[in-house]
Amino acid sequence: AWQTEENVQLLCQSLCGERAQQIHWDEKEKLLFLDFVGKTKRKNAPEQPPPGGWRESDPIPVLHDVHPQVHRCHQFGAGRWKFGIENPLFKGDTDGGIEMLELVRPVQPFQINWEVMQHQGMEGTQGKKPEKVKAMPDWRNPLGFACDVRPETLPAREHIGVCASIQGLESGQQAFVAGATALGMNHFPLLLASLDPKKWTLQWGFDKQTEEVCAVRVMHFEINLPPETITNDVLWKVNQLREKLRESLTPWPEERPRRGGMNYIYVGDVSHEMAELLEEIWDEPDPVKKAKNIRWGSGASEEETDELAFLQPLAEDLIPVTEPQRLTKAQAKAARKVAAAAEQQKAKGQNKGPQIPDAVKNSSLKAGDTAKLSVNFGSFKGTHIVSILGMEEKGWKVKHAKDGFEEVVKLRDIKTGKLTLSAAK
Repeated sequence: AWQTEENVQLLCQSLCGERAQQIHWDEKEKLLFLDFVGKTKRKNAPEQPPPGGWRESDPIPVLHDVHPQVHRCHQFGAGRWKFGIENPLFKGDTDGGIEMLELVRPVQPFQINWEVMQHQGMEGTQGKKPEKVKAMPDWRNPLGFACDVRPETLPAREHIGVCASIQGLESGQQAFVAGATALGMNHFPLLLASLDPKKWTLQWGFDKQTEEVCAVRVMHFEINLPPETITNDVLWKVNQLREKLRESLTPWPEERPRRGGMNYIYVGDVSHEMAELLEEIWDEPDPVKKAKNIRWGSGASEEETDELAFLQPLAEDLIPVTEPQRLTKAQAKAARKVAAAAEQQKAKGQNKGPQIPDAVKNSSLKAGDTAKLSVNFGSFKGTHIVSILGMEEKGWKVKHAKDGFEEVVKLRDIKTGKLTLSAAK
């Protein structure tokens, strides 16, 4: 069998550029486990630094990512679900053929799943919650297989990301994102520098006990924040930065003199405001503790601006919003039953059986009348006396007076001139 340790190490070297410290092949599940860290030799050995070459002197990383060898394995397959590799053990044959191994892309239990925060107007889904769209970063970017190896963190730590462009797939459930960068939840205030609070329906979630902002809503996304992520000082400095951006982007009036008589565009310096905002951001987010009672308020202030309205100040105080009543599970179940019964009743009303045409319904011939049926073509050509038994979807049901034979005189045959049905005189 090719699954010997030496053969697997050769395969690992072909995929990742170097051998693994430990390997394990699961024959039943057809899974190959690769360990690039190895066992700790001593019981009281110092804790290993996070993977990815991080050292104590380095800044605190946003992600405790996996080793570069794992990223190389993912990049080897160019992000495909399945990919082929030339068998490193194959020596070739007289025909010069090449044996290929088909592999499935690597998996990691701490891999991050990204979701696109799309605006409802993009998909024309106003009034209902849009479907989730999975974001797939470029496989050339380390975020294409980004992991956050924190087994001690429960629940898993959430992250936010920004990107340069988004390209949706035809299915509408996946999208490629390019130029992606990962940020911790402690960096959420940076996104507020240019976020349109009205377009994205920004809301603050205030803890009823502490009166601090503990969560935010961006459209239908509800994000729980680490403690002291958004404070009064943070909001004030965010608004100072937004004001500076609006001032720099606002065109000058025509009567305002140009600097030096040149027609250059004036670009304001926002480095001071940005530096002050960065001073208020924690180096690393604390664990998130979800508040039991949250009171929601609008993120947009009541102050209106004529130009660049998307940079209007954010609300620094609680502006209550009308919250839809939240139903218990029993109430929601009862409401669904009522809605289902109403749908069934509506469907019954639309399908009450055969509908009688207006030409038949408005005719002078009624049930019990005696009529004269004229057959203008065929072997039964002539005039027959019939009695009207009733009206049906296709015409009139009649009974012949001569032999008691019952049939349906179709409205279609009357319109084509094949039959004539009129009241007997």
